[in-house]
Amino acid sequence: MKRVLEPEVMESRLESEAFDEYQKKTMYYWWPQIKKFLRMFEIKSSHKILDVAAGPANFAIELSKQYKAKVIATDLSNEMLILAKQNVRAANASKLVKIVKDDAKNMHFKSNSFDFVFCRYTLHQIPNPLLALNEMWRVTKPRGKIFVYDLVRPKNNIELKQSLSNVEKLYKEEKIKLWRVMLNAAADSLSAGLAENEVMKLLKKSNISNFKITFENGTFRSYRLIATKK
Repeated sequence: MKRVLEPEVMESRLESEAFDEYQKKTMYYWWPQIKKFLRMFEIKSSHKILDVAAGPANFAIELSKQYKAKVIATDLSNEMLILAKQNVRAANASKLVKIVKDDAKNMHFKSNSFDFVFCRYTLHQIPNPLLALNEMWRVTKPRGKIFVYDLVRPKNNIELKQSLSNVEKLYKEEKIKLWRVMLNAAADSLSAGLAENEVMKLLKKSNISNFKITFENGTFRSYRLIATKK
């Protein structure tokens, strides 16, 4: 199945609100899963964390609560930034979470700035994800770590339809009001994702070293990338 790019920046207010609703209603499931993977990173309150393309910042808020650490959450979407600021205020997390407009492909942060870089479901939106991967690596401190979680493009239309059927079931079970909006967005995202072999080629081209990658099945295929900068 050929990769079909989707809009890189989610500037639709309706889509942004749908995404925020989905994150909040499924955080009870996703956060324990993410936290399980994060145990190996030994994140401390003194660490500086970067959440790349954080969207409405729900995960950035959880990161700050869990580790009592300062988190910078970036996004390029104005609509997402509005929601992120609202969510940070509502969570009383303003002292720890800072919302910044920034481009994952060309971040304004200095090299070796962060102890931990977190990026979830973002690379598939970027036409050339190599730029974002190398930027994440650049801003990571020596001995710092990165965690990337993203979807894998279905092999064919049959697999795509099955993945969308799984996603639709999930949205309805979680009573997502804007589930139709999310389903359309999911179709675009799955078509824009990288295939497994493309993910591996991307990593070989990147500046990232000392990494571990895991592919897994779920509602749809996805991968986890963990790397430590020497």
